[in-house]
Amino acid sequence: MKKGIVLLGIFFVIIILIVSLNNSNDNKKDNGFIWNKNKSFLKEQTAKDVTFKNIKCYYDGKESLLSYVVQNRTDKKIYLSSCKIVIRDKNKNIISNIVIDFSREISPKEEFDFKNSVVGVDLSNAYYMDLDLKVDNNK
Repeated sequence: MKKGIVLLGIFFVIIILIVSLNNSNDNKKDNGFIWNKNKSFLKEQTAKDVTFKNIKCYYDGKESLLSYVVQNRTDKKIYLSSCKIVIRDKNKNIISNIVIDFSREISPKEEFDFKNSVVGVDLSNAYYMDLDLKVDNNK
């Protein structure tokens, strides 16, 4: 009887270990998407008084989708002309460059949602995002 209980306990421990290993290997997958969970990539960033926040990124097997909220942090209207986003891996090698033509005036404290699709590139393991913004405060 005691051997049976011990064997049953060992069986359950093995099943729990197998399930937890499968979950840890697949912890980024959600409905077929592989989400980027690297805090260094998803952190809020500010350049030239413009903040990119609520950054989310996933790869669906064919393309990556990068979404974020852009906010004018100033008390003045600014004109956001363009932006170059350089995406880097853990070793700071460039994975992708995204060039965006915003051509948009942003009111003080205004924010808007924006998305970029990058076809054929997996950004789920991106670690760094460098922003190079072209802003004209005199327009």
